[in-house]
Amino acid sequence: MLFVSDDAVVCSLVGAHAGETIEQILNRKMRDIKRYGKTFWLVNSHQINPVLIQKICKEDGCLYCYFALSSEGSYNANTKMSVYATDYSTDYQNWEKIPDGFSHISGRINKNTSALVFDCIEKFDSELDMWSYRNYKNPDKSLKSVIGGSTFCGIKSTDVLEGMKSRYRKIVYRARFVEPFCLFLK
Repeated sequence: MLFVSDDAVVCSLVGAHAGETIEQILNRKMRDIKRYGKTFWLVNSHQINPVLIQKICKEDGCLYCYFALSSEGSYNANTKMSVYATDYSTDYQNWEKIPDGFSHISGRINKNTSALVFDCIEKFDSELDMWSYRNYKNPDKSLKSVIGGSTFCGIKSTDVLEGMKSRYRKIVYRARFVEPFCLFLK
């Protein structure tokens, strides 16, 4: 099995959402990329924000967000919320309308809602060893996915830091970041 070995990682647990399978969502997002050169992927996670994602991409060379399937009945598995985002901003000050024709960007919309920005999404059969990474914001802590924090960032560790019981996350897709890497949504 191929393991993710990037120095800095972003991982997001994904699943069915508002009546769409993950495959339907990914196909819709890939159509956006084909048509507009990019897509926006809505996230609500207390473990990330646009400033953090912009930093990890620019300063630490993070190229990809890795997608692992969420467990049924946990995290964002089969989320029903379907409010559509209408505007985006890189700085939470200057807002622009989401371009006409973009596929819908839906979920729970609040002041912490953001969108990862990708220009490529592809199948990727790999595993992420959670114990080989430390929490990006707090390197003294292990990398963890928690309720309300299903998208998270890590930095490669030189030693193994025991963490979550389920050490390995099966990666099924990866998406390549493109500038501005992450946006605020409303």
